[in-house]
Amino acid sequence: MIEKNKIIKITFAVILSLFILVFSILPFFIEDKSFSANENRVLEDVPEFSIDNLFSGKYIKDVEDYFQDHFPFRDFFVGGKAQTELVIGKDLNNSVYMGEDNYLIGQYFQEDYEDIDKRIDSINKFIETLTDVEVNFLLAPTSNYINRDKLPENIPDDDLAVVMEYVNSKINANIIDLSTSFAEINEAKELYFKTDHHWNTFGAYYGYLELMESMGEIPIPISEYEEVHLSSEFIGTMYSKSGFFYSDSEDFVALKNKTEPTLKVNYVYSKVETDSLYFDKYLSEKDMYAYYLDGNHPLITIENENAPIDQHILVFKDSYANAMIPFLADTYSKISVIDLRFYPEAPSKYITENNIDEIIFLYNAEGFQTDSGVFKLR
Repeated sequence: MIEKNKIIKITFAVILSLFILVFSILPFFIEDKSFSANENRVLEDVPEFSIDNLFSGKYIKDVEDYFQDHFPFRDFFVGGKAQTELVIGKDLNNSVYMGEDNYLIGQYFQEDYEDIDKRIDSINKFIETLTDVEVNFLLAPTSNYINRDKLPENIPDDDLAVVMEYVNSKINANIIDLSTSFAEINEAKELYFKTDHHWNTFGAYYGYLELMESMGEIPIPISEYEEVHLSSEFIGTMYSKSGFFYSDSEDFVALKNKTEPTLKVNYVYSKVETDSLYFDKYLSEKDMYAYYLDGNHPLITIENENAPIDQHILVFKDSYANAMIPFLADTYSKISVIDLRFYPEAPSKYITENNIDEIIFLYNAEGFQTDSGVFKLR
C-alpha cells in the first residue's frame, strides 16, 4: 500500500511538472497577441531587460505581467473562472455583477467626498469667470442606478443616488436631473446596453429631450428619426471586464435623422474633416461604441447650416455624450465638443475666441467622480 501511494504521488508530481513546463514554454511558440478582443485592452509587450530594471524589481514584475497576459488559452481560463464563480453562487466577478435578463452591471465604488468636492469646486470657479454664457450641467445616471432591480439580491445598497443629488445641489448651473424620468422610461424602453457601461441610442435621445426642455428649447421629435439596426454582435466594456465571455451579444442600433442633414465636422487635432458623425469601420471591431464620433477626441467642431437653432454651443464631456452629439448636431448651427481629458489648452480662451453662446457639461455619474479632466478648467 505504501509503495502504491508513493507511485501515485510520483505520477502526480510528474504530470504537474510536465503541465507547468508545457505552459511555461508554450508562449514562446505561440504568436503573441498585442490586443485582447474579449478583454478590450492592450496586452503587455515583452519586457525590456536592463540591470537597473533587474535590481529595482521592475523587470521581474514586467515578466510576470507578460506571462499572465500571454498565458496559453487565457480567454478560456478567464471565462472558465467567471463561469465557475456563477456555478458556486457568486454573481460578482472582477467588480461586475451578472444580473437578471443578462445584464452585466458594474459594481459601484463611491469616491471620497473630498475628491468629489474638488471637482465641484473646479467647475464652480470656472463658471464664476464666465460672462453672458449660460451653463448647463447634466450628470447622467448609470445602469447600476437605473437598472438596480436587475442586480442580484442581498448586495450592499450603493449611495450613487445620494452622490448624484449632492453634486447637483452644489453645482452653480442649470441642473438637468434624469433620475426620475429615466426610471419611468426604462420600464418600457431599455435605455442602457446590457454588456456595456454606456447608455444606448434611446438613453442618449431621452437625455437629449430632457436637456432641451430644461434649456427652454424645442427638441427634434423622435418621429423625425428612424431606428437603424447596425449589428447583432455588440459586446461592451462590462463583458470585457467581467470575464463572462459566454454572455450573449446584443443589438447595436442608432436613431438617425430621416432628412440626413449636411454637416461639416472637423476633428481638429487629428486634422480630419468629414460630413459624418458615424464611423462604419467600428461596426466590425470590438469597440463598436466608437461608431459615434470616432471615439474620444480633444476637440471636434460641427456645423449645420440648416439647424433650427442658430447658436454656438460648447459641450464638455466624457464618452456618454458621444451618442447624444448627433441629436444636438441636428438642433444647433454650431457645436464645439471638448474632452478635457485630452484637450491641452485653456477652455476659457476657446470660449472667448469662438463666441460661445451656451455651455453643457455632460458626464456620467460614476465617471465624474474620478475624471481629472475638470481640473484643467481655467
